Amino acid sequence: MPPIDDIKQRLDIVSVVSGYVALGKAGRNFKANCPFHQEKTPSFYVFPDRQSWRCFGACATGGDIFTFVMRREQIEFGPALRLLAGKAGVELPEYDRVQEEVTADARYKEANEAAARYYHNLLINGADGAQAREYVAERGIWPETLRAFQLGYSPQRREALKQYLVGQGFTEEELVAAGLLMEGERGTYDRFHHRLMFPISDIAGHVVGFGARTLDGAPPKYLNSPQTSLFDKSGLLYALDRSKEAIRQARKAVIVEGYMDALTAHQHGFANVVASMGTALTEKQVGLLSRFTSEVVLALDADAAGEAATMRGLEVAPEAMGQEATAVPDWEWQWQRKNVNGRQVVTRALVGVPRIIGKQKGEIKVLRLPGAKDPDALIRDHPEEWQALVDGSVPMLDFVFQSVQDKVDLTSPKGKAQAVEALSPFIQDVANPVEQAHYLQRLANLVSVDERTLRDAFPRRAAAKGRSKAGTVAQAEPGVSFAVDVVEDYCLALLFNNDFLAPAADLLKAEYLSSTDGRELLAAWTRNPGSGLDHVDEWLLPRLEAVRSQTPPVMAETLIRAAFAQCVHRLEQQHVRRLKAMHRARLDEMEEDGRLLPMIGQDVASTASDAGAASDADDLRSFESQELQLNNQLLALMKRRPEPSVTE
Repeated sequence: MPPIDDIKQRLDIVSVVSGYVALGKAGRNFKANCPFHQEKTPSFYVFPDRQSWRCFGACATGGDIFTFVMRREQIEFGPALRLLAGKAGVELPEYDRVQEEVTADARYKEANEAAARYYHNLLINGADGAQAREYVAERGIWPETLRAFQLGYSPQRREALKQYLVGQGFTEEELVAAGLLMEGERGTYDRFHHRLMFPISDIAGHVVGFGARTLDGAPPKYLNSPQTSLFDKSGLLYALDRSKEAIRQARKAVIVEGYMDALTAHQHGFANVVASMGTALTEKQVGLLSRFTSEVVLALDADAAGEAATMRGLEVAPEAMGQEATAVPDWEWQWQRKNVNGRQVVTRALVGVPRIIGKQKGEIKVLRLPGAKDPDALIRDHPEEWQALVDGSVPMLDFVFQSVQDKVDLTSPKGKAQAVEALSPFIQDVANPVEQAHYLQRLANLVSVDERTLRDAFPRRAAAKGRSKAGTVAQAEPGVSFAVDVVEDYCLALLFNNDFLAPAADLLKAEYLSSTDGRELLAAWTRNPGSGLDHVDEWLLPRLEAVRSQTPPVMAETLIRAAFAQCVHRLEQQHVRRLKAMHRARLDEMEEDGRLLPMIGQDVASTASDAGAASDADDLRSFESQELQLNNQLLALMKRRPEPSVTE
């Protein structure tokens, strides 16, 4: 784990800030007079749930423990990191060790790519690869597909790959760390033997591991590379490096289960297909796809295991796709200040306002395969039927409804209860109230139970989760949200790799980035575009490497300008949503403390002697003004579509 993340896990922001500022409890949060400017009314808030702070007064800024210490101590990022590492008990590696870790990953990539070339040559030309060639031919894989995906063969010999790669200058220690060798009582030896090899690449096209299918029935049927610094099966999708442009163009990604399924799909022209490599779909995998499309189709095998994997995927996919803000008409009670007979009175009124709610960014669909066929067999035999099935894939909840109907006895009370228990969590995760009402009504009709009875039966914890989603849209916490980090890295990669974007760099404000290290990289580049990154603090090197690994596709200059403008636009929306969540937390604090109730219908002038009440009234007016401003800002952002010209 990088030192930055380790420190954040070990240190609580309340503990760190309270070492400099006397914090007072404010509901679930804490507040104080801002330590960065003079004020009488506390406007500085610390949010433990988000591990962040913000000044809602003159500073109008915020961040995490690193930004707080940097500003309070008036020091740069490196010294702040060392100070906090001491508090957290995190031992920082020497500078040379940080460089070694970055360099080591590059060596592991080189080793895996050299292994892929070695295995591929044996499959194409080696005498040992005859059985593998026969198997590939039997499975209907064309020679051009075999070469395009660099399929290979691992020989039976114990140390064949080891001897080859050591001869290429790699050490045994490097090859073990890269996942290519194993250690035994008699020393190191090849991990893969007598198997058909599928090189697995990261999103930039670098080989980071392998999937290997048995050729003689030896278990397991499929064997993957072990977890390494490069290979994380839960965060990779087979063929995504080759599919991403097709996914963008089709505006749809289709996920199959196995390597052969994906190969056959590409071979027959369905280039927007990727494989989950035989595992249940993960949030990381869906997060990767959400960068390229808003529609994901699950097309796992038709057997019981495939359906179970589909259901597990449906549990994680909506959350990983994320939410975006949308405005719906709503009515709510608001506190207003009015002049009544010459006296200033705070009253509560029902006001029509545009409510910002969470809306699923993309759509998750399911492709139901006929009979017991898997995608590989169906595409080989009837490619036109495959396309029809993809086009006819059904929304996630429709599939879940049908799956439940097929499994329970809806004529019995027990079966009805089972149906409600299975379907309720999915319905409660629907953020849009109209869509949720539709599916609730459908469930009521299915089990012949009144809708109000069903809603009352929903578990309280799930209902609370639903309210959280609707009330605070896409609360992406600094350094936590995978999807936001990916967008940040891609945006920075565009900026760092294209000098002609320098005049447009001021569009990307540091506050739009959710992580301290991202903001520090931007600041280094801004100070000296082009060469500023050559002098960044050594502790920023892992993040810089992550940014540089986001290799943008080769595009015309106008398309790069448009992509940069769109990334900045998305990051700005995320920033405004974070601010809205923090403002809402301030109001929640006032409501929980009961400080709003005494003001309803009360004469503000008559309570002017009560400094606390006057302060609360000021807080309320300030909150309402800022809340309105943020709502208008977010609505304007959602209506505005960034154009390439804005960066010229």
